[in-house]
Amino acid sequence: MNWSTQMKNSRIAKENIEYEKKMNEYYLKCFLLEFSKICIFFIFFSLLGLIPEYLIALLSLMLLRSNGGGLHYKHYISCLAVSFLFLCGSITLATYITPPTILACFTSLLCSLIGYWLVPITSSNRPPATVEQAKKSKRNTMFIILEFIILICICPHNTYIFIGYWTIILHIFQLVIARILKEVKKIV
Repeated sequence: MNWSTQMKNSRIAKENIEYEKKMNEYYLKCFLLEFSKICIFFIFFSLLGLIPEYLIALLSLMLLRSNGGGLHYKHYISCLAVSFLFLCGSITLATYITPPTILACFTSLLCSLIGYWLVPITSSNRPPATVEQAKKSKRNTMFIILEFIILICICPHNTYIFIGYWTIILHIFQLVIARILKEVKKIV
């Protein structure tokens, strides 16, 4: 191996190390920000005596968001506020609105199809999903929602199941908004 090839390989190795270092810093920052939001929400919902409801809403949202993405905000406070409204909305809707089982199954099926069509919606800070990642995202999103349909049929009067149901509805709604915003940015 000649000297210029060795130098080039050395430079590439350094660039890869720098990239990995920056990605690790990014992941650590994301983890800390998300963890802080989870802790803030935990304190709030514990004061209201809604820890189980919060945990169900959070788990449902994490399953959906980690597979399909969604709206992303540039500022922590915006993300905190919208996430708070989202979680409160899921819990409140499940507490006061329980649709008939057939309607819940139908709307969930519709959400699985819309979700399949829309995902993945990734942050502008990340590279776009590969074809394989997009297929996996679509498949997982549809599978998660179809599992909720089964749960709705098995436990049609369970408030916790309907927290998941309303999380799905709100998640798909925000995916639609995210897709519209993405399309508008392409035009503008």
